[in-house]
Amino acid sequence: MDVRTRKKNLRVDAINKRDSLTSEEILKNSEKIFSKLKELPEFINAKTVMIYLNFKSEVVTDSIVDFLLSQGKKIVVPICIKEPRSLLLSHITDPKADCDIGFYGIRTPREDNVRETDPKEVDFVVVPGVAFSRDKYRLGYGGGYYDRFIKTLREDAFKCSLAFDVQIYDEVPIDRYDEKMDLIVTEREIIR
Repeated sequence: MDVRTRKKNLRVDAINKRDSLTSEEILKNSEKIFSKLKELPEFINAKTVMIYLNFKSEVVTDSIVDFLLSQGKKIVVPICIKEPRSLLLSHITDPKADCDIGFYGIRTPREDNVRETDPKEVDFVVVPGVAFSRDKYRLGYGGGYYDRFIKTLREDAFKCSLAFDVQIYDEVPIDRYDEKMDLIVTEREIIR
C-alpha cells in the first residue's frame, strides 16, 4: 500500500476514534492537556504563541487562549489561504470579537480584523493534527498547510501538538515533506 493510501486510511481511523469521545471527555481531557502545557518552560517563556482555534472534536484551545491573553502574550492564529495552500498569521486580542466561522468551518479572524504577523515572530506554535506517532510525526488533514508553513518559521521556534491519547499511534506514514514536532502533549503524557 502506498503512503498516500496509508495516510488516508489512518486519517479516517484517527478521526473516528477522536469523534467517538463524548463532549464531556473532550472538555475534561482538554483541561488535562492544558495543565501539562502550561508547565512547559518553552510555553512559559514564549512571547508570541501561534495557536489554532479548535473545531469539531479537536483538543479545545479556548482556555489556553484566555490564559495566554491573561499573561500578556501575543497570540496569533492561522488563516487558511486556499490558493496557494498556505497559512497567513493574524494577531488576535479577543477571539469572540475578532473571529467568525471561515474556510473549512474553522474560526478565523474576520477580514476587517486581520492583523498580519510575520511567522518569524512566533516563538511557540501549537500545531493541530489528526494522528501522531511516538517519534513525534503528525498526520494532518491532508492539505499540507502546516508542513509548508513550518518551513517559514525561525529554526528555534518550538513546535508542539496537542492530542487525545486515542490519536497516538506507534507510527504514522510519512513522506519527505512531513515535519516533525518537538513535543506532543496528551491527557496522559508528554512525548518529548
